[in-house]
Amino acid sequence: MPPNESKVDKYMNSLKRVMAIFIFLLPLSAVEASQTKLYEMPRTQVLPIKNTETGGQYELYIKLPEDYAENDDIKYPVIYFTDAEWHIDLLSGATEYLMSKAILVGISWQKNMNEDLLEDVGAHLSRFRDYSIVKSNKPERQTKYQYGQASSHLKFIRNDVIKTVEKTYRIDPKSRTYFG
Repeated sequence: MPPNESKVDKYMNSLKRVMAIFIFLLPLSAVEASQTKLYEMPRTQVLPIKNTETGGQYELYIKLPEDYAENDDIKYPVIYFTDAEWHIDLLSGATEYLMSKAILVGISWQKNMNEDLLEDVGAHLSRFRDYSIVKSNKPERQTKYQYGQASSHLKFIRNDVIKTVEKTYRIDPKSRTYFG
């Protein structure tokens, strides 16, 4: 203990160090907690959907315009997008100011994937398969990730996602956009 440092000073310095470590680690615990928490955003619904061709389970993150509930006679433009978890905040903020009358439809990654691979790679595991157009020339990687199935995923978007959204919500089928 330095000559001028009292026990109280020493205690306060230790407490400050512990608090600094706590404050530093707090965001990490929030990230961990958010991985198990259901998605929440005002005027946003999460709709489970099945890929009828492959059996894959996905979710649609659907954000409705502020006046959707009051205007039964309006058909809204729709913006479909992939990587829903990564893009919904950005697109929601942008459309709030630029296209406040648009419905956002985010397509999640496949939910019912191999648990061991999900743990190794992360929730976005199905991106390797769903967004790639070419199979891997490495048999081991191809078996593991099943690259080159973008055309199948596009069929899912056309045949399942768009049809479900058009049956469930008041959208203008002539005014749809895809972001992804």
